[in-house]
Amino acid sequence: MPGSTLRLIIGNWKMHGSLARNAALLNALTQGAEQLSGTLEHFSVRLPKERARRQYGDRCGRSRSPSRSDGGDPAASSYGEREATPGKPLKKALQIAVCVPFPYLAQTQTLLNSSCIAWGVQDVSAHAQGAYTGEVSAAMAAEFGATFALIGHSERRAHHQESDQVVAEKALRALDAGLTPVVCVGETRAERDAGRAERTVKRQLQRVLDVLTAKQAAQLVIAYEPVWAIGAGKSAQADEVRAIHSVLHRTLAALDTQLAHVPVLYGGSVKPDNARALFREPGIDGGLIGGASLKADDFLQICAAAATP
Repeated sequence: MPGSTLRLIIGNWKMHGSLARNAALLNALTQGAEQLSGTLEHFSVRLPKERARRQYGDRCGRSRSPSRSDGGDPAASSYGEREATPGKPLKKALQIAVCVPFPYLAQTQTLLNSSCIAWGVQDVSAHAQGAYTGEVSAAMAAEFGATFALIGHSERRAHHQESDQVVAEKALRALDAGLTPVVCVGETRAERDAGRAERTVKRQLQRVLDVLTAKQAAQLVIAYEPVWAIGAGKSAQADEVRAIHSVLHRTLAALDTQLAHVPVLYGGSVKPDNARALFREPGIDGGLIGGASLKADDFLQICAAAATP
């Protein structure tokens, strides 16, 4: 199954946090990520391609070979593919990020600015600017150094009635602002029981791809989160995840074969005790982590599992 050479672990804090708790958590994650980067033999910690290097510089003190040039290829991934040293296998890159509530962006930027951890937001407006009380634009988030924006999370779709079209518009706004959209897809229990799981996630992804060029689509990250597994304490079965990820990879490749390298993450009750088995599955390029991302030890164990060959 096609996949990315990037392993990406993103924590979604949802509506949790306080200034004091955030500081303790972010400091612990920074220290843990530094230690992890110093022990990896088969992976190296790095940020997305040129955009993040311009924003944050070279972090962690790890030797990270630069991504190859896309050679003008309109479908080249924003993460790129790393050149292998002759006679040595291509290494994978591990990226760690947290998506925090909007009020904590400034604090997060201050505490993570010199670390090897990226940060992002959990949503952006479908509008660039204007009289939209309570909305936060992608450009505003970018001013606080955000790299990622979660788009179309199932809780947004369910509680705020976000349609596939709105999700597509938000993905465009994130790209326009220089953010990496993490487009979330996933079926409900009713849809899975009715045999519509694959059809549902394909429709959700396709609606976004319909408004993007291949070059824009190459900037995406996709996150599959079965709605029925989120917060349930029980992850989807490996064969269920494998089947959905295969559908997502094929849907991407149908737009352009180069999109086979777009990262596809899994989310839905990922924990330290099941992370390694999940990440060994072909086509799973990392995880979108909910509750476990609020506990430094758990989150770092999941990151370490992603870094295990």
